[in-house]
Amino acid sequence: MARGNQGHGRGQGHGRGRSSSGRGPQKPQRRWLRRLGVWTFALAMLVIGAVVGLVGFRAQSLPSIEQMKSSQNGQTIVVRARDGSELVALGPSYGKWLGSEQIPQVMKDAIISTEDRRFRSHIG
Repeated sequence: MARGNQGHGRGQGHGRGRSSSGRGPQKPQRRWLRRLGVWTFALAMLVIGAVVGLVGFRAQSLPSIEQMKSSQNGQTIVVRARDGSELVALGPSYGKWLGSEQIPQVMKDAIISTEDRRFRSHIG
């Protein structure tokens, strides 16, 4: 008896194995790519979760806006030479917190002029 298409039963048509879903067996390359995609997605989710958790943890130790407004820590500006030596120290300078309505429009315009063209159309 010659080898070949001997039976016509289920799973024996044309010499190809068929799965129960009616589709052929997955090729090893597709299976490998799918696993790679799943593992990449899982790793990305793990990294995103770790970053969100770390930011949340660190944010708990930051002072609130009200605490920052009430502190009188002055800021000192230090001008250094190329070799790192200190040329001059200006400060400490103490300022006061201003509301948006207290800042002159010409100052707001000057700050916005340093931004890019898309400044008003994107969030960052």
